[in-house]
Amino acid sequence: MITMSMGENKLINHMIKLQTNPPPNFKAMEVVYARYTLAAMGKKLRFWAEQSGVFQGGTLDDLLAQRCGPTPTDVVTVPKVANGGGAGGRPITDRDVLVDMPCFLVMELSPDWDWQFRTQDVGVTSKEDYNDDNCDLWHINPDGARSRRTPNGNDCRLVVFSAVRRQAQERQKFNLHIEVVQSPNDSVEIIIDPDVPNNGGTFEP
Repeated sequence: MITMSMGENKLINHMIKLQTNPPPNFKAMEVVYARYTLAAMGKKLRFWAEQSGVFQGGTLDDLLAQRCGPTPTDVVTVPKVANGGGAGGRPITDRDVLVDMPCFLVMELSPDWDWQFRTQDVGVTSKEDYNDDNCDLWHINPDGARSRRTPNGNDCRLVVFSAVRRQAQERQKFNLHIEVVQSPNDSVEIIIDPDVPNNGGTFEP
């Protein structure tokens, strides 16, 4: 789903900010990475994860080092295979990101488009209040600078947060708040809603 919003995003319901701090016993077992892209199909835009899986290059800091700086390099991931074909009663789509253990979840917008996470507020919200199931959201700028409340300037295409816990086969729903730049002084905000289904049994920190 893609929602176009030319006005105040407060008019759109179901936008819950992620809690700040993870539980004290949280420990990420892996880093899950998803890179999203767009394609124009007539008057419509199609949005999907062109890469999604478990990062194979080390820690979260290693991934950020590869994707930030003057010469970003591609990351290697191993895709997760959908367990049973779906979660929460719905099939997995090419926008969804599978998790099955406590992890850092990194979402990046492809540099092939002139778009960025919105600059006036957080770049990711959830459609429901999941308490501290997801928390510790950071916006990562191209130079590697991190900020919580909003991106630190323009061109922020990367966010990371902690996926702390899920019930078995639970499907949690999110919004990515993105500005598509049309000219130096004009942009359109779009809201794209990928799900983050649990691909296995219950997990907690």
